[in-house]
Amino acid sequence: MKYNAANLKKLEDILKILNYTIRSGKGSFNTGYCVLAEKRVIVINNFHSQEAKINALAEIMLQVVTDPDTLDTEQRQIYDQCKSIITV
Repeated sequence: MKYNAANLKKLEDILKILNYTIRSGKGSFNTGYCVLAEKRVIVINNFHSQEAKINALAEIMLQVVTDPDTLDTEQRQIYDQCKSIITV
C-alpha cells in the first residue's frame, strides 16, 4: 500500500461505512490514535505524518473488522493490504 492521500481517504471511507466517526485532533496518545469503541469514534493525531495516519487506520481496521467477507471486492483488497503492512 502506498502512503498517499488517496489511500488514506480509502481507509477513512471504509471505516465510515462501518459506522465509525474519524476525527483529527491533537493529543498525547502514544500510538498516534485513540479509539472510543462504545461511541465508534476514532481520533487520529493531527500532527503525525500521512504514513503514520495510514498505519494507524490500518491497525484499527484489522481490529474492528470482525468478518472481512462482508466487505466488497475493493474494500477487501484494501483490508488485505492492511494485513500485509501491519502485524497484529
